[in-house]
This record gives sequence, C-alpha cells and structure tokens, in this order.
Amino acid sequence: LTIDKCMKANRIALGSLRSKDTNQDKVAVVPTRIAIPYRSRKNMANAAKVDIAPTPSSTVNSLKRGPNAEDTTLFKPAGYFPRNQSPVMGLKVVSVRANNPSNGKPLVPANIMLLDAETGEVSATVAATYLTAARTAAGSAIATEFCLNRTLNSNESYALHLVVVGAGLQAELHITYLCQLPILMKRL
Repeated sequence: LTIDKCMKANRIALGSLRSKDTNQDKVAVVPTRIAIPYRSRKNMANAAKVDIAPTPSSTVNSLKRGPNAEDTTLFKPAGYFPRNQSPVMGLKVVSVRANNPSNGKPLVPANIMLLDAETGEVSATVAATYLTAARTAAGSAIATEFCLNRTLNSNESYALHLVVVGAGLQAELHITYLCQLPILMKRL
C-alpha cells in the first residue's frame, strides 16, 4: 500500500461521508461503533477493586482510563454505496491490548470482514493491523493539510510545529505520511 494510494482512498472515503447522490441518499453509511471493554484475569487480580464483569459501553469516551483501565475491542460497521459501482459493506474489529507488545504481538490488532452487499455473505477477511495504522495516519495527514492550508492562506503569522505523541507503528506512519505533505515538504 503506497502513501499516495492510501491518501487518495482516504480523501474519497472522507468526501463520501458528507456527499449525497441525486436521491439525497448518503454514499457512505457509518453507524455508531460499539466498544466492549475487557480486563484480563491478570489485570483483574492486580486491581484493588475488581468488578467481575466489564461494564458494557457503546462509546469510546465512556471507557475507563488509568492503571486499572480495561483493554477494549471496537466493532466498526460501514457501508459504501457509490453510484454506478458495486456496493461494499464491512466490519472492522480493532482491539487494544496493553500486554500484547510484551508478548511480541501488536498493541492494536485489527481485522476487516467484507460482505457481499447483495447476499450478506462474507467475501473476504483481511488482517488489517497495518492498514488500520496507515488509514489513521492518512486521515491525520489530510486533516493537518487542510488546517495548514487555511492557516497559511490567512494573513496571520504562524509558527509551524507538529508533534506526534506515542510510539510504534501508528506514530511511525504518522511521521511518514505527514512528511509527504507538499505543504510541509517545502519547510523540511
């Protein structure tokens, strides 16, 4: 997956979320995501106060944070219904497991299941850990480019400082994608 292809696909996806066809139907449908917290038995044993079952959550914002926070699995359904093209439906499952890196596994493993929109049958299952990190970095780069273009086209003075907080694959790809933006390449 090249940076250019990922950025192009992201621009199309982000644009389709707000575009409408002539029938006023959305081209893309992204329902509310579902988050299920998970606390490993090891973390439950180490926690001072232990709830036997995790508290169900429908949004990421309601998840607990801090040393006793649960890990999380997100279920992210979506559909893309372009005019004159085959519709696509799918589900991305993304988990955050704090102990994975110490076991040689990715912190944020992800998988995508694509469905045949006509039959509802699974047409593909894709390991999507890298794809998730690349898509996230491309979305951030597009948003950064948009904000920088607005700032640089204004008459206000500005200081250009970008900081990537974190480490691992997502941080690496954020830096890679941001450094490819023409507006930033002029200043590097």
